Amino acid sequence: MISRETVRCAAMAERAATIEQLSSATYDLLIVGGGITGAAIAREAARAGLRVALIEQGDYASGTSSRSSRLIHGGLRYLRDLRFGLVTASLREQAHLATVAPHLVRPMPFLLPMYRDSEPSPTAMRIGMRVYRALSPSHAAKAHRRLSAAETVLHEPLLAPDGLAGGLLHQEYVTHDSRLVVETILAAREGGAVTANYVSRVVSLTEKGRAIGAVAHDAISGGRFDIRARVVVNATGPWRETASSQGAGAPITLTKGAHVLLPDHRLPLQQAVAFLSPRDGRALFGVPQSGFVYLGTTETPYHGNPGDVVADGADVAYLVEAASAAFPSCGLSAADVAASWAGVRPLVSTRGRALGQLSRRYTMQWDADGVLTILGGKLTLHRRMARAALGAIARQGALGGFRPSTAHDMAPLPGAVWSTPPSEVTAALLQHGLSHVSAAHLTDTYGARAAAFVTLLRERPDWARRIAAPLPHVWAEVGFAMRHEMAVCADDFLRRRGDLALRLAAEGLDVPPSLNAWWPASAHDARASLPTAAHASA
Repeated sequence: MISRETVRCAAMAERAATIEQLSSATYDLLIVGGGITGAAIAREAARAGLRVALIEQGDYASGTSSRSSRLIHGGLRYLRDLRFGLVTASLREQAHLATVAPHLVRPMPFLLPMYRDSEPSPTAMRIGMRVYRALSPSHAAKAHRRLSAAETVLHEPLLAPDGLAGGLLHQEYVTHDSRLVVETILAAREGGAVTANYVSRVVSLTEKGRAIGAVAHDAISGGRFDIRARVVVNATGPWRETASSQGAGAPITLTKGAHVLLPDHRLPLQQAVAFLSPRDGRALFGVPQSGFVYLGTTETPYHGNPGDVVADGADVAYLVEAASAAFPSCGLSAADVAASWAGVRPLVSTRGRALGQLSRRYTMQWDADGVLTILGGKLTLHRRMARAALGAIARQGALGGFRPSTAHDMAPLPGAVWSTPPSEVTAALLQHGLSHVSAAHLTDTYGARAAAFVTLLRERPDWARRIAAPLPHVWAEVGFAMRHEMAVCADDFLRRRGDLALRLAAEGLDVPPSLNAWWPASAHDARASLPTAAHASA
């Protein structure tokens, strides 16, 4: 019978085998950084037939990629700066991701209320929406429409009524950012990539002044080993300086984006809503998700260690102030904030542009020792960034005659491949002791991969118990995260394999102490010592 100990042993044995693979082979590509950029490069490279290794100093997505606004957005606000190319690319990638990962990238109505005497004016907003609609795929364009003031209030009764001139309703997409990273990593591994979290680059291996790999450190075992590769890619984003090799690189500006989370009963939005800060006119938004609503996002200069970034009191006050003005009947205050998070964006600096005007474009450069560094970009464009990186590697010629495919890749992520109809998976989960709400939670969270829980619960029906009532999360998810999703410690499961940490915070509940018992003590010790230890506060 499967037990917690057998799951732990199997996960540790697989990790040991991965470390052995990393140290004993020579790879075409070594990617340093396991956020969305590194994960996407690994997936695209593996699908192109390259031998790929990827290491991440913390958990996958533990940096910027798990602290985003969780939006796969078309870039409506970039029309203000006439960035039509960026908007067109974002809309195309939005449609692509909704096709290959529908369980992770889901449409959501997005309401833009229009107020008289505001900036941008209602007229400017209507013109912008016409352009946005024209650039959108036909199925998404149908969701865009103009609302009267009365219709806008019907869509969102909480809006401040004074001066309301109407609204614009359009369709954007929401995602679970860290799960998107994890599934992209899983897709890369299915293609043959060898990946390991909690493995950091200590120093480059060089030969005749050129990087040929890295000396790596495993935070779990404490051991060091060499990884050899023909090309090294630095995809560490804000951590570029700590993971870089030689060369000053393109100038980047680090900015902090903070978010706060409220229980949904304090701000029961009917859909995502955009609103402006009364302090500086910055465009903000509120997005409802299961059990909570989050508000974001700030953009302020950041000069510290990217791993130490948090949403401070000033960030909380700014966001709550703006939401209170937008939804005055709710009587919001800082005391309503159940949790917060912040991430650091590495934006490519442009002379003469203010902080809020810096482009989300990405840039790549070859460092003096032949390491390819990729910077900038945004979550929505991660696949394009990956393909651009492979194109740069092909042009550089280090991989001989390698040429990346230019075909439109519609291969789905693992959770989008249903071998059994979803209704049958749900029925089987119910037969093995899950409640309807927990079964729906598993299929919503894991997509087609929820079928694996049928086998797991057949052996351990007691793992159908909820971790913390009234939340739908069950104990089987802990074993699944450890065995099948490379979760090395409890924090990986709580914050990046799902939303349990945020849901607990929204409900005012504590993390069950028994959760840590699933992992060996060495994992917790290693996690506490990492430079990326900062996370969402709850």
